Amino acid sequence: AGPLLRSLSAFLRGSTELLTRPDARLDEEAALVTHYLHVMASRLGERLHWQVDIDPALHGVLLPPGLLLTLVENAIEHGASQSLHSASLVLSAQALAGRLRLCVKDSAGRWHAGTPDGVGLRNTRQRLLHRYGASASLTLQLHEGNTLAVIELPLDAPTCERASLPPAAP
Repeated sequence: AGPLLRSLSAFLRGSTELLTRPDARLDEEAALVTHYLHVMASRLGERLHWQVDIDPALHGVLLPPGLLLTLVENAIEHGASQSLHSASLVLSAQALAGRLRLCVKDSAGRWHAGTPDGVGLRNTRQRLLHRYGASASLTLQLHEGNTLAVIELPLDAPTCERASLPPAAP
């Protein structure tokens, strides 16, 4: 019960503070998601396996808070929590050709083309459009039997530590 209570407390404290700000560093968002995943792993037991893989050079990148949390919550709600079998969730972030690519891969979700967005995805799309215009996107797809949610946005957006970012790939 101790580790669960610590993760739940950290998640509630972190989300209350983080989600009220206009910007969040990628590492802050990832820490919040990690606390959430600890809580969900306690709830789902062996049915949920997860991994967070974020390039440390991207930790200072600023983005609207809650983007990753929304994708991960969606994956848990529509994937792992509905599955009777083991599910894996991988959250990754990388720089590619001057863009930030945020991915949530869910082995239990079975997204289908034409499925309408729910409130979380619709709000995420609107927030991306408001902040980045047409230079950002959120896509959902099936990839090798997994549901893959991908947010792409420009890396030339403000960061806390611009000098630490890797150069854009040619």
